[in-house]
Amino acid sequence: MTTKTEAKWQAIIQEQERSGRTVREFAAHHGFAAGTLFWWRSRLRRGQRAGETQLVPVEVVETTVDQSAAIELVIRDGLVLRLPRGFDDADLRRVLAAVGKC
Repeated sequence: MTTKTEAKWQAIIQEQERSGRTVREFAAHHGFAAGTLFWWRSRLRRGQRAGETQLVPVEVVETTVDQSAAIELVIRDGLVLRLPRGFDDADLRRVLAAVGKC
């Protein structure tokens, strides 16, 4: 599933490639940082290699909140993931990837 933002940047990347300008020249001409274009090109290519991100259904339920956790996710079949304040988002991605393979 491609978002509007991803579609916008895909079109910009294609325009840059057709323009014959370097990324830096193209970005300067259009008023944004070259790094932004490099980042989007890398992100979109990673997504194409890995396939589209799969969304999973979630259910929001009322429950008592563990005050020691900043975020609590009920993933499925009663699986609860409690994240402390200041958790590392890279660790969360690895945990969610592992849970998705279960």
